Formats: sequence, structure tokens, C-alpha cells
Amino acid sequence: MSTDCNILAIDTAWAACSVAFARPNGAAVARHEPMTTGHAERLFPLMQEVLDEATATFADVEAIAVTVGPGSFTGVRVGVAAARGLALAAKLPTHGATSLAPMARLAAKELGGNPEAMDLQAGVTVLQVARRGNIFVQEFEASGRKPLSEARIIPIDDLEAELATADKHALTGSAVEVLRETAPAFLANRTIIAQDRSMATAGALIEVELEMMHPIKPLYLRPPDAKPQDGKSLLRQRS
Repeated sequence: MSTDCNILAIDTAWAACSVAFARPNGAAVARHEPMTTGHAERLFPLMQEVLDEATATFADVEAIAVTVGPGSFTGVRVGVAAARGLALAAKLPTHGATSLAPMARLAAKELGGNPEAMDLQAGVTVLQVARRGNIFVQEFEASGRKPLSEARIIPIDDLEAELATADKHALTGSAVEVLRETAPAFLANRTIIAQDRSMATAGALIEVELEMMHPIKPLYLRPPDAKPQDGKSLLRQRS
């Protein structure tokens, strides 16, 4: 996304809290902190730190961008709720992208340092572990900016057939390490781009194709892990 306004980007979908702020045609100021819990407590202080570094305030923000999922249920909810709250309070436009989009952009930028490898790739496919033997999948064009497919969840056993037409894509994401153990033949002769967990995904979010969303809605793609026990219910306690 070529920013034509001051945009604040948020990504809390995975095991990190990531925030970036960018002015039109200016470099983004970004902070990225790995964490498995505590996204809700850290997000707004991190926003303030980013704005302070950019010599800006919340009043300078003209649009909000957020990853809507998939990812951890708590992380996705935290980011989406924050984006909704900020947009509602200040009447700001909201933009969203999948949590796989900034990963694709970072991978493409990594390939950009190797022109020969870039020329050989038709795109970037992000493969992220989704638990219970499943993988989140989404394909992007070679720049990593524009999606070529919808994000989806598939069984790991169906991956080879699912990606048969994307055999020239570079691969990135947490599921690549799983595939090294379970399906090494699938990875043969493919370009693999390791995830750098220290890179600011919110900064990359500003660079991808964003969708205008009103309201922002979470994209979970899978049912929650916690389910009520069969035949049991919680009774409301009377005061």
C-alpha cells in the first residue's frame, strides 16, 4: 500500500506484538516484540512508543491497518478490538489484511537481495502451523504485496496436491520446519525463506495490498480449541 495518509499498523495475530506508523512517502517507524502472552497489556504502550519515536500523536493518525487473522484467537481479538476502538473513537478508516500477508512481504524482500532467486520465483506461499495436523496457506505474487488466493486451512497430508500449481513459489512460514521432518520430498528443489521473528510484521503490513473493512472482522479459519463439555452447562449464579 502506498500510503497517502498517516497510517498506524497493528499485528498481534501470532507470538509477537508489532506496531508501525508511517507518513505519506516516509519511512515507517516500527517496534516488534516477541511474546506468547500479554498482547493486550503491551499493545497500547507500544503504540505510544512508536508514535513518540515518530514525533507524532494519536491525533496525527489518519487510518488504521490491522491483521485480521488467522492466528491465535486471543492475539487476533486483541488487534481487531484495538483497531475497532481507535477507528470508532476518532472516526478513522480501517484497512485489513491476513496475518500471512506481512510474512509474504518480508519473504519477498529477503528474496529481493538475490535477483537470480527472485527471477526464478512465480510467487511466495506462506505456510503457517495451524495445530491438529493442519496448515494455514496463502499464495502471493512475487513482490509479496498482492494475494493470489484466499487464506485457508488444509490438512498437512493434502498440502502437495493443494499446491501443485504453485510449484515455482518460494516457501516461508513456521510450517516449513515441520515439513522438513514430515515431507522432505515436497521441499526438494524449492526456495525456502526462513522466518526472521525479529522483523517488524506491522511495518511490512503497511507495504501490502490492504482491503478497506468496515467493520474490521476477525478471520479465524478454525474452531476454538476450548469447547464446552457435552451435556454440561454453566448455570448463572444468582446474587
